[in-house]
Amino acid sequence: MRPVTLLLALAACGPSSLTPSTKIDGVDADGVETDTDTDADTDSDTDSDTDSDTDTDTDTDTDTDSDTDTDTDTDTHTGTPVPGDTDNDGLDDAEEALLGTDPLDPDTDGDIVFDGAEVDAGTDPLDRDTDNDGLEDGVEGLHGADPLVQDTDGDGINDGQEVLDGTDPALRDTDGDGINDRLEGVAGTDPLLADTDGGGTEDGQELLDGTDPLDDTDDIVPVCSYPDLVLDDPAYVPAGPPFVPMWFAFQTQGLWTGTSIEDFVGHDALSGVDTDFSASVQVQVFGPEFDPLCSVFLDLSDAVTVDPVPWNTGGVTLDQGVELDATGGITDCPALDAAVWGTDDIRELLGAAPLGFGTGDLATLAAPAEAYITSLGVNWTTQVEPFAHGLWVTGDRVAAFPVSVALSYEAVCDEVDLTGGVLPAPVPLPTADGDLRTTSLGFLTASQNFVGECDAPDVVIADPAWVALPPIMPGVTSFSISVDLVPTPDGRVTDFRGDFDADGVLEDYSSAALFTLYDPALTPICGIVYDLSDAYPVNPAGLIANTGVPLRSAWTFRPTDGISDCTRVDPAVFGTNDIQAVFGAIDVTVAFGDASTIAVVDPAQYALYLSFDGLNAVEASLTSAFDLDGCYEVDTGAPLWDLDTAGNAIVEHFATAYYAFLF
Repeated sequence: MRPVTLLLALAACGPSSLTPSTKIDGVDADGVETDTDTDADTDSDTDSDTDSDTDTDTDTDTDTDSDTDTDTDTDTHTGTPVPGDTDNDGLDDAEEALLGTDPLDPDTDGDIVFDGAEVDAGTDPLDRDTDNDGLEDGVEGLHGADPLVQDTDGDGINDGQEVLDGTDPALRDTDGDGINDRLEGVAGTDPLLADTDGGGTEDGQELLDGTDPLDDTDDIVPVCSYPDLVLDDPAYVPAGPPFVPMWFAFQTQGLWTGTSIEDFVGHDALSGVDTDFSASVQVQVFGPEFDPLCSVFLDLSDAVTVDPVPWNTGGVTLDQGVELDATGGITDCPALDAAVWGTDDIRELLGAAPLGFGTGDLATLAAPAEAYITSLGVNWTTQVEPFAHGLWVTGDRVAAFPVSVALSYEAVCDEVDLTGGVLPAPVPLPTADGDLRTTSLGFLTASQNFVGECDAPDVVIADPAWVALPPIMPGVTSFSISVDLVPTPDGRVTDFRGDFDADGVLEDYSSAALFTLYDPALTPICGIVYDLSDAYPVNPAGLIANTGVPLRSAWTFRPTDGISDCTRVDPAVFGTNDIQAVFGAIDVTVAFGDASTIAVVDPAQYALYLSFDGLNAVEASLTSAFDLDGCYEVDTGAPLWDLDTAGNAIVEHFATAYYAFLF
């Protein structure tokens, strides 16, 4: 077979566990030691020291125990386990006797706070709810409430009742509508909903306006005016040598109102300066190997709101969608080859694409986004995840894909707080007056290609009408697999071109897998070629290589409808006379990593690994990587030496492992 291609990545709350401890001798339920040893009694207490140890008893208690210790306990409470603290709760047993707590139970009142910690905090270790507000001491902190104050936020409702109501005991106005939670109950409005009647005006403003916050027909809805910035460069003339765009990444910003996307104003409260910003889509343009080329800014305020439900999102519901028929724009891109693209202006190329954008669940972006955000030192769970949603893009208004992470920021009419040039804390959706949604995190996913793949080849390998014909092939005992696989930056598999016969002409090749059958002497009998267009990327970290080396990339496919010169196999051996039915019952995973058990003959070689159970991968053969130029055109020169910098690389096999059929 011709070469295989491989794309490498570019771009507490609660008690501590009790430590088993030995009971301190001589301490009974009253906390007073009874020392019955036989040592020399040299202390200054009034006990009868009759134990059988040899300690020097220098404390001031009544010591009549039977231990063998040196009894010198004069310690005071430090909030941590101390000598004489049987239950390790931070209080010594004598203190427990004075307080009335149980020296054998670290949490006497069962409120999930150790007795010593309660003494430190000022709460009562004998009362599960010190302030009698309906929340136990150990739960108050979970809600940001003060265990010593019944009404932490001072809104007139006890903390426990607020938790039952679903309001925040640490916020006077849970929904931020200008009415505190207690007054919401008086007015009959919902303390969890800023605009109870859904009429468009928040409850607090309705009371100021003299309208009824329970009547959606009388709301005085302010009419917002938005900036109107024109994002265009009429003087732009494409120039320079033609370039080849391949992949497009999308970053957006704009004020989503629910019915449109608008330009917005950034207000700096420190300087008093207002700055207008354009709702925009930044289209970052990349070459075949995901090399950055240039950018295009399109005006997103020209987008039209649509129902995104008909878009195929794999079951994810989008909360809002828009379609953009872009005109104009600003770009630093050079000229396109008009003979190839029909225009030399990339803005026209993008304007002709049926683009659409929506926001919804992160879906497949969640894991890589979390890894990226965490690498920046930002807490994903608390600072990002509650507010993050996915930016989805469609290039045909049929299927949409998540391409980046977006955050939302509260807007008041057309204004967003930008004090000091910094956005405020993000907010969850939805918001009352609309919100600024921006993919400003810097997280860039593998991009989508929406203007064609620069005429990439499409070689179909399939024979769905194939049937196994006589005669039966005798002695089929093993098989081997080799693959030609050209991945794209977003993990898909594509076909490619190459001048492998050195005649100066690029020929089209398919990403494919060749299964070869052998007899007991390892003489080839026949072969089956399967199309890999439907192969999908899998996480190589989920595979266990038999060599122990980490795998770098992997794809899984189900071999079906292959082209074959094989005849029938023995049904008494295989359970069928159709060898393709045998292979079609398994998923095959191909992965790439360093060679280990197979000796390399060239520093540029590495290994192909195969898995038939999706878990265990076996080193199968040596491969080499070749670079791609242009539009999936294989550079047939010397193989690349560094797999980690190969970009899109094509791999050719030099050795083959044989796999015996398990009968």
